[in-house]
Amino acid sequence: MRELSGGERRRLQLLRLLVGEPNVLLLDEPTNDLDTDTLAALEDLLDGWPGTLIVVSHDRYLLERVCDRQYALMGDGTIRDLPGGVEQYLGALGFNIKIAGAESHLCCGSAGTYSVLNPGISFELRDRKLGHLSQTFDQKPPDMIVSANIGCITHLQSGTATPVRHWIEVLDAALIKTP
Repeated sequence: MRELSGGERRRLQLLRLLVGEPNVLLLDEPTNDLDTDTLAALEDLLDGWPGTLIVVSHDRYLLERVCDRQYALMGDGTIRDLPGGVEQYLGALGFNIKIAGAESHLCCGSAGTYSVLNPGISFELRDRKLGHLSQTFDQKPPDMIVSANIGCITHLQSGTATPVRHWIEVLDAALIKTP
């Protein structure tokens, strides 16, 4: 076990869990440390999972694909039902939501493996993510970039003058203004 990478350990943990065929899965950030092939296989598996899934994740793509309902833990400690998911909810509050057309669910380079061991790759991934966002907005910077991952927020902000915020922060501010 000691010689396995983080992704290999994560795959082994998931395999051990799934072999038992539980009817309820409680998953905390299940896509962290996974390569794209394993990520796709996990999404396919969870999408057809016959039992109950409770997933805590910043991976919006995963949540939209495998979850029927989404909830948010708000800044004041309350829980809010998000019918239609995060984007639809923010859209209903008046935000013009655009999602990066290409690779929107891939890492921005803030993951520990990249940022600590391969800072060059980390900055390449950040710049690639910011480039995809720029293309989504016809080469004009968006008013704001919103993420659910603290590491991504900090990392992306280091490469752009555009404000990068956590979506809960944006949602909290919108709800204060909206009766």
